[in-house]
Amino acid sequence: VESIAAARAEAQFLFSISQDLTLSIDLAAMFHRLADKLETTIPFDAIAYYHIEGEELNPLFVRGKDEELFRRLRIPVGQGLSGWVVMEKKTIRNGNPAVEPACLNDRSAFTQLRSALSVPVEGESGVIGALTLYSMGRDHYTLDHLRVLMAVAARLAYQVENSLRFQKASGDACTDELTRLPNSRWLLTHLETACREAAESRSAFAVLVLDLDGFKMLNDSFGHLRGNEALRGIAESARAMLPAASSMARMGGDEFVVILKNATGEKATDLAMQLQTSIERVGLRLTGDGRLSASWGFSLYGVDGTTPDALMAEADRRMYENKRSKDDRMALRLSQLAESVNHAMAATGERPALPGAFRRG
Repeated sequence: VESIAAARAEAQFLFSISQDLTLSIDLAAMFHRLADKLETTIPFDAIAYYHIEGEELNPLFVRGKDEELFRRLRIPVGQGLSGWVVMEKKTIRNGNPAVEPACLNDRSAFTQLRSALSVPVEGESGVIGALTLYSMGRDHYTLDHLRVLMAVAARLAYQVENSLRFQKASGDACTDELTRLPNSRWLLTHLETACREAAESRSAFAVLVLDLDGFKMLNDSFGHLRGNEALRGIAESARAMLPAASSMARMGGDEFVVILKNATGEKATDLAMQLQTSIERVGLRLTGDGRLSASWGFSLYGVDGTTPDALMAEADRRMYENKRSKDDRMALRLSQLAESVNHAMAATGERPALPGAFRRG
């Protein structure tokens, strides 16, 4: 009787998993729901799905302990724990997670996770990736855990392939042609997903808005081709400094938005200052002067709002406050300069040549 009851519970669990996988075409949302449901049956400290891209495995989804470390991984097929699973089309139970970070060739990259359960995910044309669970405990995973995870992987492959096809088909519609960053259409959808996931997992993220200062002057002085070059340069340098699991979109014109996962106000401020410095360097390289800069503002989920509209509105408000503060400081400097010149000319008996309008900025 107990065996029948256990089998029935397992069948109901797998049916529930199958239903959850079809609820969304968005990979991140789908994997978050899968992780939540899976954790009730197979306890784990971290979960990852690695997808084959060429000769490497790319972590399309990671959650849990050492998340930042595992997001950095690009595991050659055949190497590491998950790479071996993909190449051999076999499972691993209670393998050593330490062999995964070893692929980084970085002695400082290590994990305290002690056991892993990994199964191949096989699609229409063969193995497409590996679904891997990690635990802090040694020999944590049982044969029952392995059987359930294999059943889940069989249901996962079809949905992953469908989601990737959808992303490829809609990629051009959601990508800015000039910078190859995601565009405003993508941003609105992604923000809604981020808010939903933050509510479910009780986590936080920041929305950072950047608006270029001096961009119109650059276009007027050097032409739109140089302006386009500046936008591409800004996008390229930003990609290199964005933290893992964060993303940047071009809203249009000279405005950019960053969604910064697991962020505090301090982290958002630090990233904003780094991006501002990067933008100024791009401007200096293209124009030889410091006319190009950026004003910025951020909002925090759960502090400044819980909806995309509220978060964007507050980040925009702070950005314009930043911009007005810069304008006020510039006007004050110009006024002080005008007064200094006028005083100097008055001392020599010359008539002040700078009008009051200039002194007002």
